Amino acid sequence: GLNALGRNGKGIGYGGINNSLAIEFDTYFNYEENDPYENHISIQTRGWRESISEDHVYSLGHTNDIPDLTNGVIHVR
Repeated sequence: GLNALGRNGKGIGYGGINNSLAIEFDTYFNYEENDPYENHISIQTRGWRESISEDHVYSLGHTNDIPDLTNGVIHVR
């Protein structure tokens, strides 16, 4: 729903939401969540039966071939 809010911190605000899909812009490396690198974009889901997880074993795809998201510059493509 419009007011859905998932776990904060390493949950990045979407972890735990049911029946969802998230596009993750992540600038922090969490080895326990199988992050590919600290600066990455990922598409996360667990389908409609399970609540979404920030663990990258549930990533549909990710890339770290992106500009540095922490450099303070507005990125436009």
